[in-house]
Amino acid sequence: MVKSPAVTGTFDPAVSPRVDICQWNGSGCEQPVVATFTTTTGPGSETVRVDAASSLYIVNWHTDQFALTVGATYRIVASLFGAIVGSADVQILTNGSAKNVTTGDDIALVDGKTLPIKFRIEQGIVVNVAVTPSPSTIIVGKTGALTAVLTDAHSNIVANQVVSWSSDNTAVATVDSHGIVTGASLGMATITASSNGMSGTAAVVVVRPPVAAVIVEPATSSLQVGRNETLITTLKDADGNTLTGRTVGWSSSDPTSATVDANGVVTAVQPNTVTITATAEGVSGIASVTITPAGFSVKVGSLSGGDFHTCGIASNGKGYCWGENVWGELGNGAVGGSQLQPNLVAGGLTWSSIQAASIGTCGLTTDGTAYCWGANNVNQLGDGLSFAQETQRGTPGPVLTSLHFTQLANFNGAPCALDTSATAWCWGWNDNGRLGAGNVAPLSPIVGLGGNTWRLLAQGQSDNCGVTTAGVALCFGVIDGQVVGASPVYTMMTVGHFHACGLDATGSAWCSGANDQGQFGNGTTSNSMHPAAVPAAMGMTFVSIASGVDSVCGLTPGGDIYCWGNNESGELGNGTMASSTVPVKVTSSLTFTSLARGYFHFCATATNGGVYCWGNNQFGQLGDGTTQTRMVPTRVVQPAP
Repeated sequence: MVKSPAVTGTFDPAVSPRVDICQWNGSGCEQPVVATFTTTTGPGSETVRVDAASSLYIVNWHTDQFALTVGATYRIVASLFGAIVGSADVQILTNGSAKNVTTGDDIALVDGKTLPIKFRIEQGIVVNVAVTPSPSTIIVGKTGALTAVLTDAHSNIVANQVVSWSSDNTAVATVDSHGIVTGASLGMATITASSNGMSGTAAVVVVRPPVAAVIVEPATSSLQVGRNETLITTLKDADGNTLTGRTVGWSSSDPTSATVDANGVVTAVQPNTVTITATAEGVSGIASVTITPAGFSVKVGSLSGGDFHTCGIASNGKGYCWGENVWGELGNGAVGGSQLQPNLVAGGLTWSSIQAASIGTCGLTTDGTAYCWGANNVNQLGDGLSFAQETQRGTPGPVLTSLHFTQLANFNGAPCALDTSATAWCWGWNDNGRLGAGNVAPLSPIVGLGGNTWRLLAQGQSDNCGVTTAGVALCFGVIDGQVVGASPVYTMMTVGHFHACGLDATGSAWCSGANDQGQFGNGTTSNSMHPAAVPAAMGMTFVSIASGVDSVCGLTPGGDIYCWGNNESGELGNGTMASSTVPVKVTSSLTFTSLARGYFHFCATATNGGVYCWGNNQFGQLGDGTTQTRMVPTRVVQPAP
C-alpha cells in the first residue's frame, strides 16, 4: 500500500485477505464503513484478487460508486483474519485524484474515479495468538509460566516474534515480559499476550496454597472401651508452612471398634486396632488407635506392689497408683485415706519404672532420673531431708543426686538403684545393714551393697539382694553379706520375708531361706540356706517369679500362674484361703503376660490388655473399686477421672 513495498519474505498467494475503507476522523473510523472487499464479495462485484505477475493482492475502489466527501481523509486497511496487514490514509481531491496523506504524494485515479489498492502479504504473518494453559491456577505468592503460541493463516507456528504481556488485574496477578505470572492475592485475572496486533488471553485463578501433608497427633495411642480422645491435625503446604482455615474430614477404618466425629474426637467401642484418617483437600494423614478393654491397662512388666498399695505405668508412660495413701504413697498430690481405683501420679513425668514399697514409692523416669514420694520415716525419700525435716511427700520429688539409673529396687524403705556402670547406690533405712554400706543412715544415695557391680537387684521385707556381674547371688540385711546358698546363676530374683527365690537360665525356680509357710513350693516346710528346686518332680518352668511376704507366684511360658505358700488372704488366687506347700494354679481362664507382688496380694497383666489383682484388699490395693478380699484374679477398674 506504498509505492515500493519492502520485500522481506515469500509472497503468500493462498490466503483470503480483507480490505476495509472508512472515513477517518483523526482517531478512529466513522461508522458505518464505506466499503468492505473480500476475495469473494465486494461493492459492484469488485473483489480482492491475486496479481501473480507483481506478487500483490489488488482490489479496485471505484470512488464514484460512493458518496465521498471531497477533502475528507479515508483509511484503507488490509487485514487477514483480523490481523492488520497494512493501511494507508488517502484524501479525495476535486481534480479526479487522491493524495497519500502520509507521504503527501498525489495519486491519479484511473478514469478519474478508480483507485487501485495493492498490497503484499508474505508467509508467516501472525493471525492468531493462543495462550496456554488456560485457565491457569497460580498459588498466591508463587509463579507460573504462560506460553503464547503464534500461528499464521495456515495454522503454522510462527517463531521469533515479539510478544507483549499484560494483566487486567495486577492486584491479583502480574505478568512479566516472558509470560511469568506471579500470584499477588486471591482472585481472578485475565492475562493477555499480543503480537502483530493480534491477542490471546488466559484466565488465571490465584488460589491459596494447597495442603501437601496432613499430620495427625498423637500418631499412636491407646484408648479404653467407652473412653474418648481428641486427635489434632496440623496441615502443611509443600514448603512446610502450617496452613489454617481448611476443612478436615475424619474417618475410621472400623467404626464398629472406634468412631470419630467431625472434630476428631475418637470414641472407643470394642477392643481392636483402628486406623483413623484425617483428610483435607484430598491429602490424608493417619493415626493408629489401639482399643483396649474397659478397665485399666498398663505396660507389660510395669506393675509393682507395696504393703497396701499398687502402681503401674500406662502405655503413654504416665504412672498410676491405688490403695492406701496415708503417707502420700500414691503420689496423686493428696495425703491420707485410700483410693479404690487407679489415680494418676502427679507431676506430668514419663516413667520407665515405678516400685511400690511398704509405705512409700520410688520411680525412674525415661532418662533415668530417680524420684520418690510417700513416707520419709526412714529417710527413704532420698532428697537430703530427714524425717524431722520432712515426714512425707504427696507428689514425686527428685532424689538428691546427679546420677542416672538403669534399674531400681524398692520394697522395704531402703531403695537401691544401679547406675550406668552397674554400681548400686542406696539410701534410707539401714536396719541390719541392709544397705551394705556400713553403719550409716544416708539421706541421699551412697555406694551400697558392698561396692559390687550388679546384673540385677531384688528387695524383700528385710533384705536387699541381687545377682552380681560375676553371677553370684548376695543378700544384705538379716542374712548380712552371705551368699544365698550354693545357688545357680539367677536370671531373675525375688525376695520375700526371710526367703529368696530365683529363676535359672532354663526357667527352673529355686528358693532358699525361710520355708515355714511352704515358700519353697517343694512340699516341705523345712528352712534351708541352699536353694531347693520348685518343684523338681513336676518339671515346671517359669518366665517370671514374684514373692510376697511368705507366698510366691510364678508365670509359666504358656501364660498360666502358679502360686504356693501362705494363703490367709487369698494370695494364691485359687479360690480358697488354704495354704499350699506346692504350686497351685491360679483360677482363671485368662492368659497372663507379667506378674507382680505386693505384701499380701499379687497383680498381673493379661493378653486382653487388662490388669488383674487378688489377695488382701483392706485398703483398695486390688484396684477393683472395693475393699473386698479377692481369692481369684479380679480386674482393676478404670482410673479416677
